[in-house]
Amino acid sequence: MSADGNTGGAGGDSGDRLVGELLVENELVTEKQRDEALEVQAEQGGRLFEVLIRLKYLNKARLHEFLSQQSGVPAIDLQNYEIPKDLMEIIPKELACEHVLLPIDKLGKLLTVGMACPLDKQAIIEVENATGLRVKAMLCEFDDIHVTLRRYYPQERVGSYEVPLPTGLASPASVPATPAVPTAPGPAVESAPAPATPAEAPPAPRDEATRKQTEALLEGIEALPSMPRTPQELAALADGPGKTVTDVAGVVGSDPAVAARVLSVANATPYGLPGEVTNINLATALLGEAGCVSVTAFCAALPAVPDSLRSQYKAFWLRSMFGAKAAMSVAREAGRGQPAEAYTTGLLHDIGRLSFLLLSEDAPPGSGENPSLMQLLREEEDLFGFSHAEAGYLLAKAWRFPSELTNVIRFHHHPYATHADDLIAATALAAFMAEAFERGDEIGPDSFDSFRELLSYLSLGSAQLVSVFKRTSQSFSGIASR
Repeated sequence: MSADGNTGGAGGDSGDRLVGELLVENELVTEKQRDEALEVQAEQGGRLFEVLIRLKYLNKARLHEFLSQQSGVPAIDLQNYEIPKDLMEIIPKELACEHVLLPIDKLGKLLTVGMACPLDKQAIIEVENATGLRVKAMLCEFDDIHVTLRRYYPQERVGSYEVPLPTGLASPASVPATPAVPTAPGPAVESAPAPATPAEAPPAPRDEATRKQTEALLEGIEALPSMPRTPQELAALADGPGKTVTDVAGVVGSDPAVAARVLSVANATPYGLPGEVTNINLATALLGEAGCVSVTAFCAALPAVPDSLRSQYKAFWLRSMFGAKAAMSVAREAGRGQPAEAYTTGLLHDIGRLSFLLLSEDAPPGSGENPSLMQLLREEEDLFGFSHAEAGYLLAKAWRFPSELTNVIRFHHHPYATHADDLIAATALAAFMAEAFERGDEIGPDSFDSFRELLSYLSLGSAQLVSVFKRTSQSFSGIASR
């Protein structure tokens, strides 16, 4: 609800009406989409442009481009702009988060405000009424404002509308923030062949002392050892001409241990986005080539995986790379717009298995001949007190990963245990494919029967996933020999 009691009804306020008319006139949305968004707005509240974005009717990049072309709407890049805390306090945080805006500068009685939609006249009026200042609106990227507001107000929800989840999937409000033990999915539908199914939730640890001992050992892990080839590849890249940040990110993104450390460092306070860096590309850009070389050297200097476990380390690497490529492909097939984040979660979803490999002696869990996923999880429970998913979650939290990533790592084998999430869904499907690839199992349309809810949520068909599996498998015919 706005400061003056306006709830954004079916007719909307003057700012919303203007925005809606302009978006239709410029063919960014259709009249039908605008009218549907107005109906949702009347029921749920929020600003019209945000409702359209949440409903996937309006593309954020196209909106920003359109607004930047309007006369009298200057733009500012927030990515490298630090706003003093005392300036942030000028606008009430509830108002800033509700309307997705923030103060940029104050000169006398003039307040410069960054907005995702500067044409939202009602929001400007509310800020002027709340501050007693005259507002000059500037255009900012929608996501940049969200990141900045969450950094200053981590406990506040940015924006006032959330898309209802598809029927059959739990809503965020009904799920505890940090469930102690993930709940099991419904009974899996039998299919043939079926390489794996979403794992049943493991039972509570039988030996609490073992669990606490493992937690203490994980607390001492600041980073994990890199693949032997990674330092050489970065060095060769540094000596070559015409290298780019993308080239550096490609090397970092081919080594789960280095990628995890780069993400950890990038999410540290000195880089200005603590807990906000969600993909390897952005993390690499923040650290730069020199920073990534330094991180790689740090990981390479750690005690290496024993020779007796090298084959398991290579299997972990192959599974991680397969998961990264498959998760990115699933995200693209679904059109969810998070391929970089999906690649990152696909690469790091099993990072707990690498930690268990280092904590093992000569026979880590799952070292037997072609064990099933359930057998692996039970062996991990017996040896460490919890599964590799929980271990990876604890590491990711300690390494300052954003919650979007830590939740994926924790629930990639239990996608029904938490509310629907694009990254959890894409990574769970990718993890299933990676396990099938490692075991040499065939994948067919009926192999995904146990994931019907995830497929419905992502609006994907099983044939699309079979295609993703086949393409990814083919791309690994050469990679597997490295």
